[in-house]
Amino acid sequence: MTPASIVACNIYITAASSQSSTLLSLLRRAQDQCRQLCHHQEEQQQNFDFGDFDRHTNSNNNDITTITASSYDASSSSRDNNNKRGSRIAPVAIVHAYADIPYDRSSFHLAGRSDFVSDVASALICNALNEIDLKDCADKYSTTTTTSSNNSRKSGEEKKGGESTRHPFVGLVDHVSVMPILTSQHPITSNDHDDDDDDDNNSSDNLTKQCKAAAANAARVIGSRMSATNLVNVHYYGMACPENTPLATVRREQTSFFESGGAMMGVSSTKERNGTTSTTAVQQKKVAWKGDTTIGSPVEFVENFNIRLTSNVDFDRAKTLTQFLRGRNMEKRGYGVAGVEALTLPYARDTSEGGNVYEVACNLTTPKEGSADEIRLQLAKWIDRQRQELSGNRDGGGVTEDDGDAGKFNYEYFVEDAYTVGTTEEQCMRVLSGKRMEAEDIRSGTVFWEDYDKEVYHKFQDFL
Repeated sequence: MTPASIVACNIYITAASSQSSTLLSLLRRAQDQCRQLCHHQEEQQQNFDFGDFDRHTNSNNNDITTITASSYDASSSSRDNNNKRGSRIAPVAIVHAYADIPYDRSSFHLAGRSDFVSDVASALICNALNEIDLKDCADKYSTTTTTSSNNSRKSGEEKKGGESTRHPFVGLVDHVSVMPILTSQHPITSNDHDDDDDDDNNSSDNLTKQCKAAAANAARVIGSRMSATNLVNVHYYGMACPENTPLATVRREQTSFFESGGAMMGVSSTKERNGTTSTTAVQQKKVAWKGDTTIGSPVEFVENFNIRLTSNVDFDRAKTLTQFLRGRNMEKRGYGVAGVEALTLPYARDTSEGGNVYEVACNLTTPKEGSADEIRLQLAKWIDRQRQELSGNRDGGGVTEDDGDAGKFNYEYFVEDAYTVGTTEEQCMRVLSGKRMEAEDIRSGTVFWEDYDKEVYHKFQDFL
């Protein structure tokens, strides 16, 4: 049995405001389950030495614990007591929940012991599969076309909420990522006992290997429980896959991800002419009632960063920024950010909310090397190139922001917002350690978990 370590789990569901009541119920039940697991561990710690603690549920057991929705009555004392003792962080928590209405997409972000995280994530996911009514999902996820989006690339005038404007997807539960939190350097194992003589087991390298193995095992446990519902086709990637296949490759070769939603606008003209898209191969596979799911474990914590452009930037120009950020272009083209995967997507809104624009969505697969700050620096270089081009000075002939013609082509002309999406390793550890993310919200150095859960819940409610 793989020892448990601290991991994070991101769950992405292809639903938002139309399923708000169900999504809020899923969040509340997951939070209740987290408190119950924490309370259970606290009771065990009070009665037994932690080294003798056998977890109440084997992480390889495929049974799913379904928690009935209830109010915030459960005690949060277990996590508070852990914080007061200073000996251990909270064993599991819902760190963040988010809904992006234009993309019709919601996400739940968990962190904690890998075995506890796999339990909570599995229950949330399987409840979503059983409760969200998406009767036409099999047809919807396998018959997307590129015609409508190709006709509107220049103007960006896609119908709000249409298939060509939502986030790319392959199923109801589109993607599940279980990531090692390597900055913790402290595994919370199911048979964790102090052994000062075993220096090898306590080495940094072994802790890293153990954490990665725990994340991969948790992904496989969640995937097996999803498969048991017979509602989805599960595709593993990364460390959860025997071949360690990257997520992008799995999406391209085994699913219709890049021919769905807003990604349809990026289908190359060559593929369109030849009709050789991955959808052909995908259609030969059995179509599950609730679509496909990609689930896996990357070798590092993956961060997400989006750049929302203004209406001054059309699709073709937005694509140049995508190319400018992709890490794979560093060696051949001399620009890019290490480890960054990027995709150009339409972002459709009512005129009153800013109208239809484009976003460049980035996965930071090695955020310590290719960080959000590096993306911002590269974005500034891209803006400078666009300013030179729009001012008629492609060779960089001395035009600056102070010059009359180029002065209007500043950051605000191109960029509406650039922001981190989801969570970071530091954020997960801060929350598990009982600290507020915003300095002004720190109250006597501790977090009362009922208040924190309510805060996450109400923010998610506002997003919806």
